[in-house]
Amino acid sequence: MSTNRRSFLSQTAFGLLTLGVSPSELIRTTHSLAAVTPRKLALLVGINDYGEGNSHLQGCLTDVERQQELLVYRFGFNLSDIVTLTDQQATRDNIETAFREHLVTQAQSGDVVIFHFSGYGNQIKLTTDTGNIQEINSFLPCNGLLKEKTKNEIVEETIFLLARSLATDQVTMVLDTSHTTDGKPRQGNLKVRAAKQISSRSFPATSSKINSEELSLLTDLRNRTKAKRGATPATILAASGQNQMATEIIDNDWSAGLFTYALTQYLWQTTDTSQIFTIFNHTSQQVAQLTGLQQQPQLLKNPKSRLTYHLIPEQLDGAEGVITSVKSEKIVELSLTGLNANLVDELGISSCFVLASSPEEVLQIISRQGLTAKAQRLSLTSSLEVGQTVQEWIRVLSRQISLVIALDSSLSRIERVDATSALATIAIAHSLATKGEQKIDCILSKIDSKPSETVKDSDSVISPSTAADASLGMGSYRLLSVAGTPISSTVGQDNEAVKGAVQRLIPQFKTLLAAKLWRLTGNEGSSRLLVTANLDQLAPTPQHLLQKKTRLTSETKPKLFVTEPLAAVPKIAIGTEIQYRLTNDGQEPIYCLLIGIDASGNAFTLSLAHPETAQLQDQVIASRETLILPNQNLPTWRVVGPVGLTEIFVICSRYPFKKTLKVLETSQVFNHERNPIFTLAQPLEVAQSILEDLALSSAVKSELVNNSADYYALDVNAWVTLSFIYQVVGETR
Repeated sequence: MSTNRRSFLSQTAFGLLTLGVSPSELIRTTHSLAAVTPRKLALLVGINDYGEGNSHLQGCLTDVERQQELLVYRFGFNLSDIVTLTDQQATRDNIETAFREHLVTQAQSGDVVIFHFSGYGNQIKLTTDTGNIQEINSFLPCNGLLKEKTKNEIVEETIFLLARSLATDQVTMVLDTSHTTDGKPRQGNLKVRAAKQISSRSFPATSSKINSEELSLLTDLRNRTKAKRGATPATILAASGQNQMATEIIDNDWSAGLFTYALTQYLWQTTDTSQIFTIFNHTSQQVAQLTGLQQQPQLLKNPKSRLTYHLIPEQLDGAEGVITSVKSEKIVELSLTGLNANLVDELGISSCFVLASSPEEVLQIISRQGLTAKAQRLSLTSSLEVGQTVQEWIRVLSRQISLVIALDSSLSRIERVDATSALATIAIAHSLATKGEQKIDCILSKIDSKPSETVKDSDSVISPSTAADASLGMGSYRLLSVAGTPISSTVGQDNEAVKGAVQRLIPQFKTLLAAKLWRLTGNEGSSRLLVTANLDQLAPTPQHLLQKKTRLTSETKPKLFVTEPLAAVPKIAIGTEIQYRLTNDGQEPIYCLLIGIDASGNAFTLSLAHPETAQLQDQVIASRETLILPNQNLPTWRVVGPVGLTEIFVICSRYPFKKTLKVLETSQVFNHERNPIFTLAQPLEVAQSILEDLALSSAVKSELVNNSADYYALDVNAWVTLSFIYQVVGETR
C-alpha cells in the first residue's frame, strides 16, 4: 500500500451483535474482558456517491458518523484505531487493502474487530461447470459502476474470507445493504439499497463476470484459509433477509440507514451489559414499525458471546446524545444520536437534556437541524467537554403536529388537483408532501387496471398499480403505508371520485395521526419510571413472547442479565390467548392504559370498565406489584384478525388519565362480559387527551418552555410508553 493510501487509514468505525453460550461461559467471558482490555479495531465503509448519472444514496455517510460516535464515546475505541472510507475513498482496492492492513495485519488473538458496510449491494450471476446459474452476493464500491462489461464489485465471500483470516474470533460485521430488489428504487418513503436500476445508462440488474483482480484475491484467500476449519468466526448482522430489501430513511435535513439507525439508537440507550437478544429485538421492532415485514433484520452465523461487540460499554448510563463541540462557555453542539427516529422531525425547540454525569447541568435546545442541535446551558455547575453524554429530560412537542400525506405520482394531474382541493377541506391537522425528499406518514394511491402512462419518474414514491389490484375495487383509492404497502381497510368502491375518497378516508386519516402521536410518546430508553412489561402467550402453549422495560437507574444497578433468544417479531395465531404483565418497581403507584393499532389500521383499547358498576376506572399498579392485563375480572384476550402486524402501546403515568377517561366515557360503549378489547370510536381525540394528561403529569415549570400554550412540555420521567409489535397469522389447526 502506498504512502498516499495510508493517509486515509485513520478515522472511524462500527460494530455488530452477538449470541450464544451458556451463563457460565458468559460470566467467564465478562471477567476476562474486564481483566484484560483488548485492542479494538474497526473499519467503516459508507458510500452515497456512485458517480455521475447514477442514483445516489443519502444515508450511508450518516451511518458512518453515528457508528464512529458510538464506538468512541460509548465503547471506548481510540480514534486512531478506526478507519473510515467514504464515497470516493471507498474503491474496491482501498476497501480490501484497508481490511488487510488495518484489521488482518494488526489484530491479535482476543482483540475486538468491527467491520461495517453501508451502500449498494448486488448479485453476480455465474455459470458453473455444469451449466447451472449461480447467484452470489456482492457489494458495490464507489467505482463499482464501470462502463466496461466487466464489473468492479466486491464478492461477499471475499469479505467473509478476510474475516476468517483474522487472528481473533471477536469479530462483528454489520451489513446495511441488500442484494435483490423488485425494481423499485423507492419503497414508499424509504429508498432501497440494492443496485438494480440505479444507473440509467450502463448498470444491469446483475453482473455476469467477476473482476480479474477480485477473482485473483478470492482464489488466494480460499487457498490461505483452507487449513482453518469451520465457518467465518464473525457475528454478522444483516439489515434484511436474503430476498428482502434494506432501506434508508429519506428526509429534508437528515437520512440514515433504517437498520443502522435503530441499532445504534438502542446501543446508545441500553444500560444492560449483555442484552444482545434485547438489542436485536428492539432494532427489528423499530424497523417493522416503518416497513412492516418487508425488511426483517437477520442475525447470521453463530456468535460466541452474548455481549454486543464482544464488549461491555465503558459508560453504563444510557444516553440520547453526546457533546460534539463546546462553542463557548454557554453554548454547546450536540449529536442526538440516541434519539428515536420518530422524534427527529418533531422534537421542539426548548427541549431539555441533562448531563449524564451531572444531572443538575441542564442543556436546552435553541436550534436543530436533523440530528445536530445547538444547546444553551441553563446552569454552570460543571465543566463541559467533547464526548460527554446527555440524557433526555423535557420533550417539547407542538400541539399542531400534522399528518403528512403524499400523493402517488401515478395519479393524473387532474386527480392530484382534486385530491389537493379535497384535502384542504378536511378538519384534521395535515400537510401535503410537496417533494420527494420529505418524510411522510401515508400515501394516497389509486387501484387501476393498468399502469398509468403519466408515470415518468423512476423515483416514483410507489410503483403504479397493476391489473392484479382490480379485484380490490378497480378505480378506487386507498392509503399506503410509508413503506408503500396497502392499508387493507382503506379500499373504496369501484370508480369512485377522488374527492369522495378523501371524505371517506377521514376516519383513517384520524387514526393514522393518532398512531403518530402515540409513537411520539415512546420513551422506553429515556424514562426513569421503573416499569417492566411482558407479553405472554397463555394457550394453546404457555410461552413468553416479548419484554420491554425502562432504563436502569442508580436504584437498580446494571446487572449481567442472561437472556434467551426470542422472535424479534413473534407470530401469534388467531384464537391464541395472550396477556400483558406490568411490573412497577418504583416507590409510588402508577396508572396505565393499553391501546393498539391492528393490521387494518383500526385503533382499539383494553376495557377500563369496572366489572360491577360498568364505570370507567384507572388501572393502578401499586409499588413493587405486578398487574395482569386483562385482569381476572375480564374475559381472556383471544387474538382476532385481520392477519398482519399489530402494534400495542402500553402507557404508564405517575398520575391518573383524567382527561382520557372523560373522552372514553363520551365515545365508547364497553361490554366487558363479551370481550375485553374495544374499537376506539375517536382515536385522535384519545391521543390528544393522553398528551394533555402527560403534560399535566409532567408539571414542567413555565420558565423552562416559552409559548407553552402552543406546545406539550413533557417530563420523560413522568411517564413511559412501551411499544410491542407482533404478527397475527391464521388459525393453527
